[in-house]
Amino acid sequence: MPVQKWHVESCSHSTQLAALRPVASWFPFQIVFCTLSPAQPNSRGRKLPEASAAIRSHRSNVRGNVGSHGVAQVIFLSLAAAVTHLRASYHALSSGPTLSIVVLSFLSAIDATISLATICGSYYINRVPHSPWSQLTVFPALWATVWGVVANISPVGRLATWSPVVGFEAYEWIRPVFGQFGIDWLVAAWAVVGAHTIGSWLVGSALAEDVDIFVEEEQIISFTSDNLLPHPPPVRPHKRSSLPGAGHVHVLAGTLVCLAAPSFVISSLPLPAVSSLSTTSLDVACALPDLWRSGVLTGAPGLDDFKRESKMLENSAEIILWPEGAVHFESSAEKEAAFEELSSGMSNKKLYGISFEEYTLRDMSNGTQKEGIRRNGFALLSKQGLLMEYYKQHLVPKSFSLTASSDPPEIYTWNLGPPKGWNKTAWSPQTPSMRPIPLTASICLDFSTSASFSSLEERPALILAPARTWHTSVGYAMWEQARARAEELGSVVLWCDGGAGGVSGVAGGGMREFVQVGQGSWVRRIGIAWPFDQRRTFFSRGGGWAAVGAAWGIVGVGAGVETLVLQFLGVGGTARIVGKIRALAAAAGALSLRRKREEQQPLLPPDLLEG
Repeated sequence: MPVQKWHVESCSHSTQLAALRPVASWFPFQIVFCTLSPAQPNSRGRKLPEASAAIRSHRSNVRGNVGSHGVAQVIFLSLAAAVTHLRASYHALSSGPTLSIVVLSFLSAIDATISLATICGSYYINRVPHSPWSQLTVFPALWATVWGVVANISPVGRLATWSPVVGFEAYEWIRPVFGQFGIDWLVAAWAVVGAHTIGSWLVGSALAEDVDIFVEEEQIISFTSDNLLPHPPPVRPHKRSSLPGAGHVHVLAGTLVCLAAPSFVISSLPLPAVSSLSTTSLDVACALPDLWRSGVLTGAPGLDDFKRESKMLENSAEIILWPEGAVHFESSAEKEAAFEELSSGMSNKKLYGISFEEYTLRDMSNGTQKEGIRRNGFALLSKQGLLMEYYKQHLVPKSFSLTASSDPPEIYTWNLGPPKGWNKTAWSPQTPSMRPIPLTASICLDFSTSASFSSLEERPALILAPARTWHTSVGYAMWEQARARAEELGSVVLWCDGGAGGVSGVAGGGMREFVQVGQGSWVRRIGIAWPFDQRRTFFSRGGGWAAVGAAWGIVGVGAGVETLVLQFLGVGGTARIVGKIRALAAAAGALSLRRKREEQQPLLPPDLLEG
């Protein structure tokens, strides 16, 4: 037992480093959850005193572990997160690496406390007598609910939550239905299955029915002065255990396996990138001017550099996106003048996605000029001028000089005309022979939460996403968050990261791999379904909270069905039915064997055959 416990604890602490890295993965999380979750001891095969002692010892140990090891687990988990994020957080704050590490450790401690509190909360909830099924499913429901609430109130959304974003390809189809809520429920449900499996190996699962069986099988002898004959034990009402058994765990595991079945039917491949009667080909580009000369960075690119780079990309792309904060404007007049200059120099049928920072003055009252604000914005430009404007909603906590916006993104429908080689009627039967492509935009950290897109009234075909991260691991983490939002919306995201180690590419619609890391412009051709289905996904229409309701519904409905079955069959009815089925199967087997023997016997007596 000590060796087994040492293996489990060592596995837990080692996998914490893998699970809490910037890009959270499925499998390491499973190991951490399984080793943190309390398991029940196994009383099967033991006599009553041994079983009772094991159960009492385990319960006291769990209570002791919750009290004495809770702080230690928080420290271990915080250190694991700090180690995995150390390089990324070293230059996160301009005040220096020391404060960055302290802030990171503090945030990691908060996440670890929330996680352990959820695990402990599910344990104490299960101490109240429930049905075995509800005891298995209450932790997944609680886990999905807690992290859904945390993601909605956290300034960094799901970026710092214990929610894996990679490693569960078999359940990718759940994203447009239940979003990250459904993924969190699946993670916790598999953790329950794993915890019971590890518990069976380490200390097993407590089965009260076995204890009752041992009590009923014992012969209680009454020693009196005049009668030494054994007496039968008093009749005791048989009570069904409220603890989940192996059968309940197998049912839950089988359900989780069945939920992976749609991934073998639903296609996860991207659409062909050639225009046809069912797809629209679209060339998109990310403008990242390369200012390295002889291995030396000559400076940060400015407006003229991006303008020159975009003009070159017009020959191979229809939509050209600039990274976050590509240019800075000190006034609204300067911004409008720059937009007018860019629009006048653009070609027809081209779009520029401009990300900028601007300093604007507040309204004047009584001739007194108020202090201005600096905002991080995005503008969509065409030859005709400004088409759409958006300002960032979620700011990095260190961005004290910027002001967040409360206005959600909007949809702009871009009408794309027929390319060379297509006649107007074949391209689109609609008048004026255009294919509408709905576009929207969001900026970097806005993708850390699905709430950024909750106000969209229709599904966008393409999301323009300028970004700027300071480390490759942070860039990869944000890339995966952007891909998750694209899958939830049933859309495609063009991610253009202007950071030194930024990760850029096109995600969603079956596309998962980024195009490049670091600087340098690039172009990619993608395919968009035609006609495009603008209906929102189930998740976009409130599927996240529907997933929470479904999770708690599984707890309640499953327990109710189990109770009704018990009332219909009676206590021990399931065992009796199984016994009858086995008896019928044995009788059928014996009858089949008898008929086979009769067929092998000769029809005439042996003496007649000899004659």
